[in-house]
Amino acid sequence: MEKITTNVYFIRHAESDNTVRDGRIRPLTPKGLADCSLVTNYLNDKNIDMVFSSPFKRAVDTVSDFALKNNLEKQSKIFVSVKVIVIGTDIMIIFFHS
Repeated sequence: MEKITTNVYFIRHAESDNTVRDGRIRPLTPKGLADCSLVTNYLNDKNIDMVFSSPFKRAVDTVSDFALKNNLEKQSKIFVSVKVIVIGTDIMIIFFHS
């Protein structure tokens, strides 16, 4: 049986403006916005098929540039809750709740 490999890349949101107390709408700082291109450049050669994000503005904004430039905006999913369980070195279980 052929082994199927799926790579999952976890990207933490870029620098956010901590003066905005509501975490759901907290925007990125100017540096955070500029750093979004670093995320795009890093992911560009990774053959990404889909983008997942929390609904928090800073998370969506961090990956939006990559999703738009790679025509993945229709394949993007926003989830309210994401839980990751790692079992050993080869198995990862990811739970999404929308």
